[in-house]
Amino acid sequence: MSDLGVFEDLDQYTYEEISDDFGMFCKASGIRTSALTEVLSSSMDAEALNTSLGCVAYSTPPQEGKTTWIVHYIAWQLVRNPWIRVVYATYSQARANAVSRQIRGLVQHWTPLKAGSSNVQRWETREGGGLLAAGRGSAMTGFRSDMTVIDDPIKDMQEAQSVTIRETTVEWFSSVVLTRMAALSQIIVIATRWHKDDLIAHVQTAMNAEYVNIPAQATHDTAHPDKRGNADILGRAVGEWLPSVQNRSEKSWALIKSAVGTYVWQALYQGDPQVTGGSYINVDKIDVIPWDQVVFKDDHGFMQTLGRALVIQSWDLTFGTIQNGRKRATSGDYVAGQVWAVIGSKWILIDRFHERATFTQTVSQIQMMAARWPQTSRVYVEKAANGAALLDTLRKRAALIKPVTPLGSKEVRALAIQPVVDEGNVAVLDTVYSDGMFQEFRDFPFGKHDDEVDAMTQAIQQGRADYFKMGN
Repeated sequence: MSDLGVFEDLDQYTYEEISDDFGMFCKASGIRTSALTEVLSSSMDAEALNTSLGCVAYSTPPQEGKTTWIVHYIAWQLVRNPWIRVVYATYSQARANAVSRQIRGLVQHWTPLKAGSSNVQRWETREGGGLLAAGRGSAMTGFRSDMTVIDDPIKDMQEAQSVTIRETTVEWFSSVVLTRMAALSQIIVIATRWHKDDLIAHVQTAMNAEYVNIPAQATHDTAHPDKRGNADILGRAVGEWLPSVQNRSEKSWALIKSAVGTYVWQALYQGDPQVTGGSYINVDKIDVIPWDQVVFKDDHGFMQTLGRALVIQSWDLTFGTIQNGRKRATSGDYVAGQVWAVIGSKWILIDRFHERATFTQTVSQIQMMAARWPQTSRVYVEKAANGAALLDTLRKRAALIKPVTPLGSKEVRALAIQPVVDEGNVAVLDTVYSDGMFQEFRDFPFGKHDDEVDAMTQAIQQGRADYFKMGN
């Protein structure tokens, strides 16, 4: 059994049958159809390759068969039109080569290939058509395309949050892909969406591309059409789930929606990459609770939690300088130190430090905070330039300190904790609450400062990784 399914007994199908009917070709190839793939197939213009250059864009939830479907569609077009030249492009050359191999395997069951077509990056049919597999950014020199398919040009959230990668993807499309298209040709962009400024958004604006979006959960129906007057493309009622090729139940869909967070759900699963409420962090989900419900001061003057709790600290560092014995004011970010108590599934901010501080003052504050909260199990410090210097200074005096190397952009790290916030599992004590802190949460990533956000994402991400692994 291959990734593309189980081939039927091909002898029971004729070339004429499978070349005239894409559905018959899929059946012969053993593709597993679904409501989603049926809509994709019906939306394709059969005469698109015989008309002036056009573009259509598709967005689907992940793991619901879009690549399997497009692999078969490309193969079918090459079987019935073995003289056309196709480009299959995706986020990496290795991935493009792997898919090209699958397409070639389907094609050669029905159409002879040119002798020597062993290179999966570029192979030909006997009639002169064929396929070029291209990673994002490839030159495509000397290849005129009748049909170009761009399948998931962005690999993951980390790439999607990079302005440079998004801009170079659009530039590659404009300066390379478009210049290699034949006069009568078609471009298909099919992707799971990660960002509102992605290639799908670009082709809608620049090429007036038709956009077909198939969300995991219906948001419109005949009684509640969208702004263009359209109902759900699958004919579902509002709130109805996508019939899944993965056999996901309603409970499974609801669990995914709850687990991935608002942004990821809206972008990847609904095809609408807009941040709900204009923020990565929904502060309306963050409770403010009385301090005496969570902590108390013991007879020795130390702070303790009322119940059993994991207590961790997180520090985001930006140091000022000393001039003439005084700290020089700076317009840079603040030093942000946070103390979190984890009680059950709840993450509660129980103490914080937020000032512009020198290196020496920061060292002192970390030591004081650790002494004030003797329950502290770990102190996280970002291992950047400032963090490295502090770690070197405190190495012998603060065994609880753990250096953290951040992975991904600030936005990616904020999105990683979004499900925790959206589920109402983040709170702050009333003694810690600050209008300025909550405003920074709201403004991220467009606000002037983000040190409080960085300290919070570091605490929750690292705490979950260190203390709440599966089975622990």
